[in-house]
Amino acid sequence: MSVYDKNTWPFIHAMKRVDADGEQWGAGQEWHFTYKLQADCYMRVRVFEPGSGTKFGYDSERFSTAPVTGFVRTIVDYENKGSAARSFEMDGASWEEEEVWDCRDSSGNVVGNGVYWILFEAFDKTNICADPDNPQIYEKRGSWLGTIPVDILRIIDLQVIGISESVPSASIAYKINGDANVKTLICKPGTQFIVSTSTGSLPYLSSSYDYIAGDCLPLNPANGQVDGSRIIKYIKLYRKAGSHTETWVGNDDSGSAVDNGLYVMAMSAVDGFDNHAVDATGNDQPIHTTISVDRTKSETATESTPPSLYSITPENDSTLTSALKEIKFTLTDESGVATSTSAAVANIITLTDPNSKTYIDGNGGTLSHTGPVTAVAFTFTLSTSLVTSGSYTVNIKAADIIGNSDTYTRTFAILLSESVVVDVFKSTVKACPQPVDTGNVIFRYDLMASAKMTLKIFNLLGGKIYELPWTESAGNGKTKAWDLKGDDGSKVNPGIYIYELTADYGASKATAVKKMAVVK
Repeated sequence: MSVYDKNTWPFIHAMKRVDADGEQWGAGQEWHFTYKLQADCYMRVRVFEPGSGTKFGYDSERFSTAPVTGFVRTIVDYENKGSAARSFEMDGASWEEEEVWDCRDSSGNVVGNGVYWILFEAFDKTNICADPDNPQIYEKRGSWLGTIPVDILRIIDLQVIGISESVPSASIAYKINGDANVKTLICKPGTQFIVSTSTGSLPYLSSSYDYIAGDCLPLNPANGQVDGSRIIKYIKLYRKAGSHTETWVGNDDSGSAVDNGLYVMAMSAVDGFDNHAVDATGNDQPIHTTISVDRTKSETATESTPPSLYSITPENDSTLTSALKEIKFTLTDESGVATSTSAAVANIITLTDPNSKTYIDGNGGTLSHTGPVTAVAFTFTLSTSLVTSGSYTVNIKAADIIGNSDTYTRTFAILLSESVVVDVFKSTVKACPQPVDTGNVIFRYDLMASAKMTLKIFNLLGGKIYELPWTESAGNGKTKAWDLKGDDGSKVNPGIYIYELTADYGASKATAVKKMAVVK
């Protein structure tokens, strides 16, 4: 163990404070403290509130003592010796200890902005104080009192490259030190901004900009009033702490290319704790800059590329071995994908089964969609699961909001195992209504492949009273009616009967045997 002399060298020394990036701007909402010790000891590290109301004192050894108020959190505590033991620096000063504070209080809540105090105290494990009231308190050997700047959300290094003849897309690069929803407004030349103090919505083009307190609002330079018509592009994305680059191809949110000019952009961000971002200097005024657009006339024409089919499930040319309930696909487009609610687009998806039956939105299925207009995820939920074996064709009509369109065709097959075909048939057979008194009884069932069908009715003694053969194609919700008459044409008497429904697929056969009741 090294020899410690408090008169020649501090017990706690070589203290360094950095954030999660090894810098000083609070990246990742973390502060890391590395330090060295003159001897093995137990540590207590506590954080206290900022401000002049938090008063620290000194003991007889001139070590700092904690205030009676303003406590925020204990990071380590020597009373919990299993986690608070720390090692001295070892030969050649090669060993450092490290403590981390994640900017949360003892309840787990992120603290507010401010300059906080942090107090490190080292206690000697070999010299227990002779204090009868506190026999386990170790002798304090050193302390270190420092500060922590907490600026929870900050946007820095904002850099913009505009659009030119050789650069078709503008890039907006920045760094953010916490996870947050980032909003970017691109507005007409000359637009000014203020920070909102309330919640609301601004209509612009065919969309709306929903804002909360702390977001940027565009001002009309002619009258200084908030004006949604100044907005040409609104980008909202969730970003993790770190470096990011957003792109803009120079179109407004209706898909039209903007004219050459010096456009103005503003950026705001809010994290999950309602902290709003400030800039590198701590200024809470609007974070804004300009984006230049200077390209040839031919490049200002409205874009003519239809949406892309980014993904589809089932995949093209795949074979399914189970029933299918829904088809999912995603369309992407810089201008915006047209949906059934945002444009007059009919039959975005058409599905054709092996029997040439078609399914569209509202007839055999329901189409829904989620996601931003530039990447729309569609789900086509079928009214009944697809079970028929054979080849299926999916046609997707992809259109954007300015009229560019294309049709994508994809195929898949369903090939169910013999046991699945048999099990599905048996599980779906039923007679309706039950009990039945007059009229017909309807037998319902699902067929996963075409089959020769046979219906037989027996009394409880096993005597067959009715038999009907027919051929049926594959499909769900198949029905066959019985008029409650036997083979001799007479009405059956009230009672319990056994019906046997058989589907003969050729290579396999499935039979369901169940009871039914006939009453007066």
